[in-house]
Amino acid sequence: MLLVRQEDSDGVERRCTGCRRVGRVDNGQDVDNEEQHAAIVLCTGPNEPWSQLWPALRHYY
Repeated sequence: MLLVRQEDSDGVERRCTGCRRVGRVDNGQDVDNEEQHAAIVLCTGPNEPWSQLWPALRHYY
């Protein structure tokens, strides 16, 4: 799964066997908000079935 998250939020990563940062959000307008510079993280190998993960993951962390 592909996540957009703040640096200090790692709750999702513990639900997968492997996660790595693949980029950062840049709104291109130099607007400072919660999402600006947030990490884009690619996670693979979920530890639970998607049907159990989705209810916990569908909200922005």
